[in-house]
Amino acid sequence: MKTKTHLQILLSGVALSALPLSAATTLWDDSFAGTTLDNSWLVRTTGDSTVTQNNGLEILPDGIGGFDRGFLATNNVQAGTTPGFKAQFNGNPAYNFFSHDLQLTYDNLSIPTDTTSGLLIFHSGVTGNEVTNTAGVRQGSPGAFLRVRSDFKLEVLDYIGGSRVASGSKTLNAMPASIVFDLNATGWSVDITGTTFTDTTTTTSGTWANISAATFATDATLVLGTYQEGGSVWTSGDPITLGGFEVIAIPEPSSTALLGLAGFGFALRRRR
Repeated sequence: MKTKTHLQILLSGVALSALPLSAATTLWDDSFAGTTLDNSWLVRTTGDSTVTQNNGLEILPDGIGGFDRGFLATNNVQAGTTPGFKAQFNGNPAYNFFSHDLQLTYDNLSIPTDTTSGLLIFHSGVTGNEVTNTAGVRQGSPGAFLRVRSDFKLEVLDYIGGSRVASGSKTLNAMPASIVFDLNATGWSVDITGTTFTDTTTTTSGTWANISAATFATDATLVLGTYQEGGSVWTSGDPITLGGFEVIAIPEPSSTALLGLAGFGFALRRRR
């Protein structure tokens, strides 16, 4: 995982809203060891798609019909109580990045690139829908999503309906060793390691044009999965795999700064 320099607290199904505003908090840190998915995930598939864990996350899209997919969704934290439990961070939904910054890290993503038709797509982010069926990883579900495609395109979608227009798009030279996707109320950034984009950079960023705080007023659901476009066919038949996944909630700098100023003022008064 990416090296972190801020304070982190690893929680399992506790009341996140009780944490101090200055504490960055790890909501999820999963290497997908073993063969049993964390019980906080809801598993959703269409067609013959499958989602399994075998010392790594393996998602095999159907590859027959158009837009078939398999994915995981949650409102909870890792090892939480039950799927559907809505965890909070500082009194707001845990995955609402309009209330606090989120940092999503993906390690060792592998996507088959031997497609002879269609596209295989890794797709993850936050949707404003409460995911109770196959909504959340295709058109019709508002939110912010990172997509990595089998043709080495990396995209960020700022989506509230209609056509899926990318807020940002770059072409990779190879699949990255890690991808760090930062989201906040203003916009997003992506940093990669282990490769570069074709313009030789390792970062890209943008602002939101469509989504707003209202998009997540009812729900903010974390999604992690894949789908295929246009009846994909790939020679190997291998799944899309992910070796590790981490989510960190980071308080708004303004909140942390206010706490620091308050503490400084208190100390100053004590000295007087």
